[in-house]
Amino acid sequence: LYVKETEANLADLNETVTNIEQTRPVTQLTVDDVVKAKPEIVTRTEEMVKNGQFTVDGYDEKFPSLVMI
Repeated sequence: LYVKETEANLADLNETVTNIEQTRPVTQLTVDDVVKAKPEIVTRTEEMVKNGQFTVDGYDEKFPSLVMI
């Protein structure tokens, strides 16, 4: 019973390790790479620009500004 589950988990983990080993560093990613992986980004970005929204919700809360006032 547990043998099949364990084998399935190991197969998934092996696939994940292979994917990790074959990836490029983030610094080598292009916009085209990101759009290929997440095509909905284009639609969301177009909506944001159309609405004059040039900031991402929650960004300032997560990454506070370091600018001195």
